[in-house]
Amino acid sequence: MHGADNSRCIGGSAALAPQGAVARLPWLACLVVIAVSAYAVSGWALAAHHFFYADDWGWLERVAFDIDTFRLVPEKVYNDRPAGEFFIKWMYEWFGLNAHPYNVLWLLLHIFNSILLFFLAANYLPRNRALLAAVLAASWYSTLIAVHWVAAIFDLAGATWCLLCLLFYVHSSRESCWSPLWLVGAFCLHVLAIRTKEFALALVVVLASWEFLLIESKDLRRRLSRLAPHVLLTLVYGLIYLRLFSLQKPFVSSGIYSMSLSLSTILENAISYLSMAFYMPAPDKDFAWRLAAYALLVAMLLLGCSSRKTLAAMVSAVALLAAVLLMPNQQSALYLYVPHFFVAFVLCAVAPRCRVATVITWLTVGLIIGWPFFTGGWKASRNFYLTTGEYSERLHNDYVRLMQGRPPPVPLTIAVSKTYFDPFSWGHGSFLRIRYGNPDITANVVSLSGPDDDVCAHVSGTCLIEQSGHLVLRQGSAPSGTTQPIPSPLVPKLSARRLVR
Repeated sequence: MHGADNSRCIGGSAALAPQGAVARLPWLACLVVIAVSAYAVSGWALAAHHFFYADDWGWLERVAFDIDTFRLVPEKVYNDRPAGEFFIKWMYEWFGLNAHPYNVLWLLLHIFNSILLFFLAANYLPRNRALLAAVLAASWYSTLIAVHWVAAIFDLAGATWCLLCLLFYVHSSRESCWSPLWLVGAFCLHVLAIRTKEFALALVVVLASWEFLLIESKDLRRRLSRLAPHVLLTLVYGLIYLRLFSLQKPFVSSGIYSMSLSLSTILENAISYLSMAFYMPAPDKDFAWRLAAYALLVAMLLLGCSSRKTLAAMVSAVALLAAVLLMPNQQSALYLYVPHFFVAFVLCAVAPRCRVATVITWLTVGLIIGWPFFTGGWKASRNFYLTTGEYSERLHNDYVRLMQGRPPPVPLTIAVSKTYFDPFSWGHGSFLRIRYGNPDITANVVSLSGPDDDVCAHVSGTCLIEQSGHLVLRQGSAPSGTTQPIPSPLVPKLSARRLVR
């Protein structure tokens, strides 16, 4: 079954479409094409002002003071992700608060993930289709938030471990003296995936779908022996997480990460994520778009059932998205990153030897990649990230300049126009604790209601206030000990809040 396909064109013959120049490209040239495609769409992330913001500061603070080593067993139901946190910790130890190396590594990881998809797809598709799937995955802009955001390393690295695990698993199914090593490697990568982000608990479904739909074997016992360690691993971690959920019931029963097992929730989330991926408006705002979203869902399901290849990839995509399909209060395009690799496989695996299907596939991929450039969505998104990063970097630099190496003043009030995106709001002073190496430092960070808001008149001690985009050093006007609390939309220290645009 590897590389073979007996698909026939509807109403046509089984004649193979010519592979063309793409099929004759050497492997190295294919990898270059994938890398160039990813850079063309996401290379702006290497811009000088693409700085840390929002959740980034929580994770940077965590690695600055966390000395724990890798833990096999999770201790918390959420954000206990050492195999992903390692990337931030390693980068922080080498580069501190220089954001550029982080952005370089994140983009390289994305290119590596797209190349992994190419090698995986090349086992089952002609080289031109495998390359097309990898180029689509590398350039599908609506699904790439994880590439542009340091705090999203868990989706980025999670995809790395999942794709590597599946690739190792596929190689372990072949008759070779290396098969046991491939299988051990797949098991270790499965552990890394689960300890990177919780969605990888569904990775066993991915492996099972490829095992029974794509991997050739007449020996059921051998199939089950390959899959058994992964099933056992999933059961062990599943029981651990069930226990943690039982100890933290409010997490799944209320709040932004609450879960619902209703069919309506799953369907609503499914059409919402499809709408995000395919650049459609939110389906809940207009009946026509809602109808279009359901039509798209039906079309994707039909494509997913068109062959064993597409079915295995569709099952994989749904499995890796399953956790967020159960969350009615939390929807973000961030969660599309991991499953989008398998959706790209589905779109590029339909009738790979059919001329008509090949033309339609190329047009579809071109439309998906080009749409955000045509509509201006790519430019708007890029500008959002760069202006947000520049804002955070500017306030960071202003603080360093104004304090001139002096110890942090106490009490300290900082008034900014964009709480959450500035360096100080997260955890009431995460950046300050990182800079001074003191986990006990706090700041009173408040949101300015307008350019004429004089926050410093209501507080005592040192006051930094944003004026014309820069911090200005002021002295609080209120008598000492009479500072009034000022309500502000602050983010709790190390909370799990996600950026949803």
